[in-house]
Amino acid sequence: MSNDLPNYDKIIKELQIIKTIFHSQMNPDFHLGSGMGLPRYCNEIFIISDIEILKISDYKREYTSRIEQSNNISLAINELKTIYKKSIELYNYFTTNLYHHPDKKEFFVGEDAGQQIINSTGYYYFMNYKASFGFFEIEQDSEFMNSINSKFFKNGFRYHYKNENLVLFCVKLIEFINLSEVLIENKTTPTNPNENKKPETEKMYFKIGLLFAENKIYRILNNGTYEYYHLEKKFKSVNALHKHLGLTRKYIDDTFKELKTPHNIYRNLKYMRNIVDYCNKNEIQIHLEFSNKYTALIQMQS
Repeated sequence: MSNDLPNYDKIIKELQIIKTIFHSQMNPDFHLGSGMGLPRYCNEIFIISDIEILKISDYKREYTSRIEQSNNISLAINELKTIYKKSIELYNYFTTNLYHHPDKKEFFVGEDAGQQIINSTGYYYFMNYKASFGFFEIEQDSEFMNSINSKFFKNGFRYHYKNENLVLFCVKLIEFINLSEVLIENKTTPTNPNENKKPETEKMYFKIGLLFAENKIYRILNNGTYEYYHLEKKFKSVNALHKHLGLTRKYIDDTFKELKTPHNIYRNLKYMRNIVDYCNKNEIQIHLEFSNKYTALIQMQS
């Protein structure tokens, strides 16, 4: 039975599930067996599986125990190396191909908003971790979908995700392995290879974080749409702001949105502490919002 598989095998198979979903949205020739509709970028993703998946807490608990209790952890380390490599590959694929996909939408507007949602929703069916079929352009609770679910997955597990939720599974694995410190030579997240050689104040996160700390970059919600600012200069998008600043978009965007990714400065206590210490040392006034987030982060991690 697949439920009796070791957790390592489950993780590898689940990373393959994520890879299948990611690649199916980018490759126009990719199709999950029988199904309806051509593959496309999916703003909404439903995964239906005969096996419970993505149990990150169970995986972290097991590997923590194995690392702490075993006198010979070479097997666990080798497994974590493979998990780390595959997670990084998926993270990089997501950031390169899906994060800024032109069909990605946060809001659906217009008289046909309901149809837009249906058109950009994907249903992925997995049996024993293997892709069986997929459907697109089908209404969630339609008679057709209900009959499929009843026929194949009456007692199955149903997950409603976005691409960001799936890549977060990879990010959590990466962060856990980094924190475990068993892969010292690999302890990094995707970034510029020369970044770690720079003084702290010249690193990308610091330059951008300092702008947030001084409230020199901010956004204002206007009629349902965010407007972005550098000092008094207004920009219609994060993309326009980052080009104006000449700084990495991902740190700016993820921090504004407070995403659960390594590029959200507000989630990284080391980053925040370095910026706060620098401001205090140089008598730079820290904006109240940044100060509150720093205090909350300390309390959360204490």
